[in-house]
Amino acid sequence: ARSSFIILNSLALRMKLEELFKKHSFDRVFVYLDHDESGRLGTDYIRELLPPGKMIDKALEYEGYKDYNACRMAKGEDRGD
Repeated sequence: ARSSFIILNSLALRMKLEELFKKHSFDRVFVYLDHDESGRLGTDYIRELLPPGKMIDKALEYEGYKDYNACRMAKGEDRGD
């Protein structure tokens, strides 16, 4: 199965998502946004853009950390090996 990755360095780029989701079909969209107000708003925004069940919020995987990267670094998973 092929995978695509969309990296948003800022939720200001969220309008680009609308264009992307209109142009391309994805089986599922895994979302890894920050544990803050912007992240929650972004998650809700993406959920509204997609058909029900397509978006999978992965935030529980890094509960207790600011974001996914902070979790990985704390666990020593991002050493560049």
